[in-house]
Amino acid sequence: NHNKLSKHEFCAAHLSSLCQSALQEHERSGTGLMLEYTSIRDAFLDNKYNNNDNLVARFGINVLEKQARERMLAILQTYSKGSRGRARDWNEDSGRKQDAANDSIKQACHLFLDEVYAKLRAISQTQAITTT
Repeated sequence: NHNKLSKHEFCAAHLSSLCQSALQEHERSGTGLMLEYTSIRDAFLDNKYNNNDNLVARFGINVLEKQARERMLAILQTYSKGSRGRARDWNEDSGRKQDAANDSIKQACHLFLDEVYAKLRAISQTQAITTT
């Protein structure tokens, strides 16, 4: 019963359900590329995966073209939640957020997210994303 969950448990359970949906679709279809948040920039621009071309090439963007690469780099330097007049430069803040998480948040994440995260991470490691 969701009424018995704390707000942190409810959020973690919701995030878990989204992750479970992605995992189920990947298992059903064999499609999708599982990327850790911290590796997205490299996967788009610098890294290789199964087909020996970078991820952006799938979208018809040639990152070897100087202007396209510069546009991609500019976009990747912007905070993803900075739309609608809230634009700001992106700064790595995962460590700060993890340090700020209280025990209730950590316990909720452990309870609802550890298992699905481990499965998604294992898939990402088998998808052969390696540095060029």
